[in-house]
Amino acid sequence: MSRWWVIGGCLVAMLIVGQAFYQLASWTSRGGQTAPLYSSYRHDPHGTAALFDLLEMRGLPVDRITRPRLSADHHGTLVQVLPSRRSDTAGPTSVVYGSSQLIDWMHDGNTVIQFTRQYSRLMEEVGVPKENASIETAAAKDLEVLQRQGADPDDLSAMYPLVTAASEVDADRHWGLLLPQALGSEPAPRWRPLAKDGPRIVAAEMGVGAGRLVIIGAPTPASNSGLLRGDNVELLLELLGDGPVLFDEWSLGVGQHHTMLELISRAGLTPVLLQAILALGIYHWSTRRQRSEPDPPITQARSSVEQIHTLGYLYRQSLSPDEVSRRVVAEVYARLAGALRCKPSAIAQRAKRLPETHAAAVQQLLTDLEQLAGEQKPRRNEAYAAMLDRSYSLVKALEK
Repeated sequence: MSRWWVIGGCLVAMLIVGQAFYQLASWTSRGGQTAPLYSSYRHDPHGTAALFDLLEMRGLPVDRITRPRLSADHHGTLVQVLPSRRSDTAGPTSVVYGSSQLIDWMHDGNTVIQFTRQYSRLMEEVGVPKENASIETAAAKDLEVLQRQGADPDDLSAMYPLVTAASEVDADRHWGLLLPQALGSEPAPRWRPLAKDGPRIVAAEMGVGAGRLVIIGAPTPASNSGLLRGDNVELLLELLGDGPVLFDEWSLGVGQHHTMLELISRAGLTPVLLQAILALGIYHWSTRRQRSEPDPPITQARSSVEQIHTLGYLYRQSLSPDEVSRRVVAEVYARLAGALRCKPSAIAQRAKRLPETHAAAVQQLLTDLEQLAGEQKPRRNEAYAAMLDRSYSLVKALEK
């Protein structure tokens, strides 16, 4: 009865995993999860494909960076929309962490715009004090989890109220930001505020050589759902200028190599993998009692008498009578010498020290053995077997 309970429980578990798979597939189709969060390849509300398409439609030269290095012919403005470190961020070889190259690139007159809720490595290397930027919060990470799952932007706005930060360039226009990081209440050296939420600076820029670094405190203005919030479109177009505009996809993981399990997870196939493992487990459990180990081969134990008869028979069939006699004598003497712990030549002398019964048995065996060896005509197999059998029994008695 318990077996059927286990099978029923496994089937219910398979149904739950299947439901989770189809729910995840629904999220995938709605959220565009074949591309990373904030990717310009992602057309759901939480990607940045709309900004890329808008710039193309306006005739600006745009391109995507899917390599860990900027080439010599790249110039203009690099757009980096960075997820939290808990998300699909790139490793140390990505351009987002190759900050020294970006600094040199800005010194040549180019611009880097980072949309991020975290204190980035580039901000650290250009000298922005960490106390001037709020540390990434658990709420920001939870928000990005919901975005990766394709949550409705209106629901997210209800959970995390939209911040309308006044532009420092034009007080009549406002940035629309969702859960932005604060870049301090007072600008750091060389920083120029671009937008404030009350006393908090949520967007700022800094000159780096002939170029500049711009930090926007949230990815919202660049995302598909946030592009039309507030005056984000107009303010973004002013920041981007006449291009060229480069979208950093490498920092989001595009173009990087991943393990098979990572690819399965990104494609939303983890439930299928679990279903397969569960099905194999049920099959193994249901068939393990049907498989029995093969019976060991039956081996027939041979008695000592049978072995002795066989040995005598082999001697008789393959050897001359004289050789048979010699080998039988040698075998008997070797057995007695081993039992008495002496040389074969000292058996008769050593036997005198034994109890009378054993001494008489040894002496009789030696006498019969000399008589057998002295006969000229071949003996039957039974005579040889009997002699060996007597020696075996006598040895056993002596060993006791």
